Amino acid sequence: MQQLAIKRAESFQLSALLIALIPHYSVLSTQRFKLDKLLEFAVKYWRKRTGLFVSAVLCIAVYFTSVKLFVDDIKIQETYVFHAPFLVAILLILFIAWVSTSRRKHIASGEKVFKIGLSFLSDEAINDPKIWSIINPILKDIDRSKNLDFLKIIPLDENRFRNREDVGKYIASNLFDIKNVLWLQVESGQIDSNDKVLIKRGTFVCERPYDGVIFHGTRIDIRKEVLIRTVNKSWGYLEKESLIEKRRLKENLKDIILYYAGINLLCLGQFEESLKTLKVLYHSDGQPKIVEAKETQDVSLQNALAERLGEILAKLYTQVSHDYHNSNQNEKAFKFLLEAEAVIQDNGANYWNFVQLARLYYEAGDLNKATLYTDKMEASKGFTNEVALNRGFFSVIKGDSAELIKNYKRLRPNKSRINGVDVLAFLNRESSKFPQHAALFKYAMGFIKMNYVTYSEGRKELGKLISEIRTNPDYSKITAHCQLIMAKR
Repeated sequence: MQQLAIKRAESFQLSALLIALIPHYSVLSTQRFKLDKLLEFAVKYWRKRTGLFVSAVLCIAVYFTSVKLFVDDIKIQETYVFHAPFLVAILLILFIAWVSTSRRKHIASGEKVFKIGLSFLSDEAINDPKIWSIINPILKDIDRSKNLDFLKIIPLDENRFRNREDVGKYIASNLFDIKNVLWLQVESGQIDSNDKVLIKRGTFVCERPYDGVIFHGTRIDIRKEVLIRTVNKSWGYLEKESLIEKRRLKENLKDIILYYAGINLLCLGQFEESLKTLKVLYHSDGQPKIVEAKETQDVSLQNALAERLGEILAKLYTQVSHDYHNSNQNEKAFKFLLEAEAVIQDNGANYWNFVQLARLYYEAGDLNKATLYTDKMEASKGFTNEVALNRGFFSVIKGDSAELIKNYKRLRPNKSRINGVDVLAFLNRESSKFPQHAALFKYAMGFIKMNYVTYSEGRKELGKLISEIRTNPDYSKITAHCQLIMAKR
C-alpha cells in the first residue's frame, strides 16, 4: 500500500507538470531534452530532498511559463505581491505531498519514543516492492500493538546507505532523534528459474557504543545477544514457496527487531518498556515463542534461546516490581511478580520473584502466603540463605527458639550472598511489633552482625544477651547456642 501510494503521488506529480506544459510546448521545445531529464530525476528521487528541490524548481518554472499568457490576457500588472500567494500555495501542497509519501510524517511527530530506523540496500531495484511487502506488515503489526506504543520502527528510503559508515553519519546528523538503524543488505537471483530474495546481512547501528551491562548478575552484550538470536534462522524465500517462506522470514525479522529493541531498552535502564517488548516473544501460556527456521534446527540451541529469554524476562520482572515497591506502589509490584509466575514456567528463573513475593505478602499481613512463597523458593533452588533467613524470621515472630536456631545453623557464612546491613535494618524495624520476643530478635541481630557485618560487635551483643537470659529456662537453647558459636573463635 505504501509503495502504491508513492507511485500514485509520483504519477500525479508528473501528470500535473505535463498537463501544464502541453499548451506551451512550443515555448519549451528547445529545452525538451533537459526538461525530460529533470522530470525523470524528480520522479526517481522524489522521496529525497534533492527530488523535492528539483520538483519545486520545475513547479515554479511551469507556473511562470503558464501564468504569463494568463496575466497578459487580463492585463493585470505582474508584481511579486500578485504571484506570492499562488507560489506559496503550490509549494505548500508540494511539500505536504512530499512529507506524506516520503515516510517522514512519523519521523517528525516529535513523540518521545524509542525509534529504530529501517532501510535496506538491494542489488536490483526491481525487487524493492517485494522487500517492502515483507517489511510493511511487520511495521504495521508493531505500530498497532497497544502494549508497544513507545516503540516506533521508522521505514527509511531503500538504497539510502551504501555502507555502515553512511548509516553512522545519518544517525549523527539526523534531526528526528533516530539513534538506532537496522540496515539490511539484500541479494536476489534465480534458483532453477525461480526468483529468490535473500537478506544476506542485517546490521544494527546505534548512536552509542555497544557496551555490555551487568544486570542482576548477568552480563548483557547487545551484539552477542542479537548474533546468537539469528543463528539457524531462515532469511530468504523462493517465489514458488512464498507463502511459507515469506511468513517465516517476516516472523524472524520481527523477532530480531523486537529482541534488539528490548535488550537496548534494558541497557538504557528503561526496564518496564524492555519487559513489555521482550514479553511479546513469549506465548500467553508461558511457553517460549521461538520461531523455527528449519525442520532440522538444533533443538538444544532452540532450548538455549528460550532459557536465555526466560532468564532475562524473570530479572526484568524482578527489577520492575522492585522499582514499584520502592516507590510505595505495592499493588503494581504484586501485579508484575504474579504475572512473572504465570508467564515464566521455570521456577529457577523466578527465584528472586518468589523472594520478593514472600516479603511483600509478609508486609501485607499475609503470613501464610509469605510462607508459601518461601517454600517455592526452596523448591526452585534448594535451601538457600534467603530461605534460611525467611524461616528464621518466621520462627522469631512465632517465638520458636528451636526452629530459629535450626535455620540459622544452615546459613552459609558467605558475606557476598547476604546483605547483613539490610537484614539488620529489617529485624530492627520489625522488633518493635513483637516486644514479647525481644530476646529472639536480639539473638538474630547479634548472629547476623557477628557473621555478616562486624564480628566483634556481634560477639559483644551476644555476650550481653547471654547475661540477660542466662537464668531464664525458656531461652536455654538460645543461651547454649550463643556460648557454642562464641567459643569457636
